[in-house]
Amino acid sequence: MKNLLLASVAALMLAGCGFRPLYADASFDQAGQGLITVDEINDRSGYLLRRELLKELAIGLPGLNERANLTVVLEEELERITLLNDGSVSRSFLKGVADFTLTTQGGQAFSGNAQVQVPISATQSPFGDVAAQTESSARAMRELAGEIVDDLRLQLESAQ
Repeated sequence: MKNLLLASVAALMLAGCGFRPLYADASFDQAGQGLITVDEINDRSGYLLRRELLKELAIGLPGLNERANLTVVLEEELERITLLNDGSVSRSFLKGVADFTLTTQGGQAFSGNAQVQVPISATQSPFGDVAAQTESSARAMRELAGEIVDDLRLQLESAQ
């Protein structure tokens, strides 16, 4: 009896933590999603961008009452500038560019381009530089997701 109670409590706790059974099919990933699905985007930055888009789009978009799919092509570029006398870099910029298309079930398509540029202060430590780039990438993807969703809201508003 005690084991059964512990097993049921453990099952309830796992249900809310994002646990995905090993042999679950694709419909498991669709559970709990809103009207808009976001295709997978390659690389770590793509994963971060998709995660931020799913957060932003969880409540849907105004004027969109049917299922839709968002496809994003992401390009990320690191630009190092301002060489110091000793040849080191004092400033870098992380540029993110995303081409996106939202296609509704009814066949309507809304597309656009969003860009962000995030400055990075260079450090003298190579490990510090990697950490700064990683954090800047996460920040850029948050900003890029906001730009994409804002653009889609404007396009949907003007389509009505």
